[in-house]
Amino acid sequence: SQAEASMAERSSESLKQKRSRLRELTSRIAEKYQLAPEEITLQTNDRGKLRTLSFSNGINASEVTEVASNLLTDNPELFRLSSAERLTIEKEVPVNNDGIGSILYGRNFNGVKVNGNDVRVLVTENGIKSVLGQFEFIDPGFDVSGNIPNVELTAIASNIDGYEDFAADPSTAEPQIIFAGGLPAFVTSIRAEDPRGRKIEAFVDPRSKDVVKVEENFYDVQVATSAQDLNDKTVDFHAEDAGPTSYMINKTISGVSDWTMSN
Repeated sequence: SQAEASMAERSSESLKQKRSRLRELTSRIAEKYQLAPEEITLQTNDRGKLRTLSFSNGINASEVTEVASNLLTDNPELFRLSSAERLTIEKEVPVNNDGIGSILYGRNFNGVKVNGNDVRVLVTENGIKSVLGQFEFIDPGFDVSGNIPNVELTAIASNIDGYEDFAADPSTAEPQIIFAGGLPAFVTSIRAEDPRGRKIEAFVDPRSKDVVKVEENFYDVQVATSAQDLNDKTVDFHAEDAGPTSYMINKTISGVSDWTMSN
């Protein structure tokens, strides 16, 4: 499609060109939802890729889940979603005492889970507050063929340098797409545990049989909250607890036309 061709071409554009295109795309959202352009805040990384889209006064919606889903699927170029992808709701968190709830969407590419590129929509009682995510593009022609027998995968994951005491659990094997340096890689993941209860997840290329990545201490604890800064502007925080260290992976500030931070 024209949108997908535009996304592929943008990889070679300058930062200024990328940000200009993002502004053009968000202007369409402003027009559709009757917002003033200054009500929309863009946050990008240092390569000009969208990380957060915020609405200072929110997008009013009585059916928040439906409007949130339409916002994402109606704007594939902005959120870098290809025609081969589907978004599914993984989890909905009701609006809490702070007035913020969330809808977590998982990405699926031609039947394969996209790891680490979930999309989170922060919501209020009256509508949509912001959209958070990595928004990495996957070309529709990306190859996700290839299979590795469980016996072979288990043997590889149980003999990784530095993790020799870990026993892999074949029931946890799962094809996935992960990202390294902004580029997708098709892998099969499998989890393993050592006698002391330490856990890892290994990501193996099913075609070359190489171990692409190993993650330690995986578990999912996520926090989303908000506060007022010294200028009475709303500050939204979204954090992930990954093992012994907590990471603030998204922060959006309303009232700012453009705000950029690196990964």
